[in-house]
Amino acid sequence: MPIVSTARPGPAPAAAWRDRPGFCAPDLLDQPPGTLTPHQVALLRELAERLQLSHDLLTAFTDRYDSFPAALAPARTRDLAVLRTLLARYRIADPTAGIDPGRQALRTRLRAEGFRSRADALQVTQRLAGEMIRLLDREVPGLQAPDVRHACQHVLLAAHRQARTALAWAGR
Repeated sequence: MPIVSTARPGPAPAAAWRDRPGFCAPDLLDQPPGTLTPHQVALLRELAERLQLSHDLLTAFTDRYDSFPAALAPARTRDLAVLRTLLARYRIADPTAGIDPGRQALRTRLRAEGFRSRADALQVTQRLAGEMIRLLDREVPGLQAPDVRHACQHVLLAAHRQARTALAWAGR
């Protein structure tokens, strides 16, 4: 059974939305809500989990290495804020509220991989951004809810920017 939101569009949850590795539009959630299929609900939950994983790793890598693109973690924070707003709008439980053992094992493995060297941390960052790009390239065309489609397009754009940022830093 599809989920229909009755929420009215509103302003974006934070004022500072323009940056290189993240969002670049102040009106992300000004789009009207729509109807979500169960598959699209699962997509939003998966996006939230992936963004949380990426955020946690980027924060750890920024803390670990003096020379690391520090703007990536705050960009993921903004990505997460939008996803969490969408989850709340559609009354979907936030999957990042608890600790999933499988996700925790993945987080631990990727963190250890990134802690080997700054180059490895940048490779993990690029890999996660690439996975997000592949997922959204496949899913965005089928999204019908205007607010979800708009937000996912911006998350996709942010993932491209983050992959390019990590690639640029790999050469430094």
